[in-house]
Amino acid sequence: MHISKSIDISHKTLSGLPRTLLMTLKARAEENERANRIIHDPISAEWFRRMNPDDETERSINVMYSPVFQLASAIRSQIYDSIAKGFFSSHDSPAIVELGAGVSTRYYRVPLQSCRWYELDLPEAIEFRQLLETKNANHHYLPYSMDDPTWVEALDNLLPQNILFIAEGVLFFLPPETVNRLFQLLHTSFRGAAFAFDVISSSFSPKARDRFTANDAPMQWLIRDESELEDFDIDIRDMTVLTHRYLPRWEELGFNVRKLLNTRGNILFNSTVV
Repeated sequence: MHISKSIDISHKTLSGLPRTLLMTLKARAEENERANRIIHDPISAEWFRRMNPDDETERSINVMYSPVFQLASAIRSQIYDSIAKGFFSSHDSPAIVELGAGVSTRYYRVPLQSCRWYELDLPEAIEFRQLLETKNANHHYLPYSMDDPTWVEALDNLLPQNILFIAEGVLFFLPPETVNRLFQLLHTSFRGAAFAFDVISSSFSPKARDRFTANDAPMQWLIRDESELEDFDIDIRDMTVLTHRYLPRWEELGFNVRKLLNTRGNILFNSTVV
């Protein structure tokens, strides 16, 4: 069920990393209004219309936001949607856990009946989400840091092989030690689960990274290339470079496709925890 009243947002309500959830919401809402949209997401459009940020929050968002961020967010959402649909169709009792969920609308965008769905995020992000919706029997909130082992207990009744974990656009904002603890936690408790996540490489735009750092949301976990993931307990099944998808849309933003295909700034991996 959705709640329809407007939401006043102060810079004290959402700051730092939790504030970025407004940016991805804006990106999906704008994508929904395009004639050549990549995702259909009327819920994001509805939720974003209800946002009433104060001047400082709006200024911060505008500094970090860009057409490149908007398009990358839309493409990334579409890829994760596809992974979720594929997982659901190949499992009898699937469960999906979104790590660092923010105000993800995938639960509505990919309506998978009988799928148990969990939104995990910091308590302030979950509290904000509850201003927008109320949970139901299959839709659950987990108000924890993703490296806090406490939340594992909520999934005790699930077989790991029936779980898909999604970490969309979030791991690179975390300190490397937090990322390491998360991977170790998944290895210890959920061997056999699917894990879809994306990373930022060290070649990613320094100017964009500086804008996020200046607004208290630094990108902290960057990798040189996928070989750095070999130390984690995962089996990578496939990978996608975001800027190699929907090339006509990148051309609309002025990118040279030939040069773009030689970049690997934001990479999405579909893996199994081992």
